[in-house]
Amino acid sequence: MRFLALMVDAAGLRAWRERVLLGVVALVFALIGIVYLAAAGFGALARWLGPLDADLMFGVGFLLLALLCWGITRYRWRRRPRPAQTPAQTGALLAVLAEGLALVRSLMRKDPAVLALLAILLGTLRSMLQKGDSPSD
Repeated sequence: MRFLALMVDAAGLRAWRERVLLGVVALVFALIGIVYLAAAGFGALARWLGPLDADLMFGVGFLLLALLCWGITRYRWRRRPRPAQTPAQTGALLAVLAEGLALVRSLMRKDPAVLALLAILLGTLRSMLQKGDSPSD
């Protein structure tokens, strides 16, 4: 039975690999077609307006396309869905905090100097992380 499951997985993997390979080949052909269309458009525009004007128009056009793509990407990134904190995550955070408090309590009893060093280290780490936060993202 296990052999049959492995064969099914191997067939699915082979089909997935073929699909990805054909997708990459289609993408390469599409890019070649786009380049030929852009070259033909540039040639026609260069004959109509002249080579310098055609260069300027194509350059500005591609810069505007890049700016449009960048703007769409930035818009979508800022409005992406963010996962809400579930009660399980809150419970896990509280469990970690409880373990941390138990560790601090045991350090206070055994060696207060280590606790002071740990507090300085954690304070330094916190200040470094707060300086690295960027408010734009």
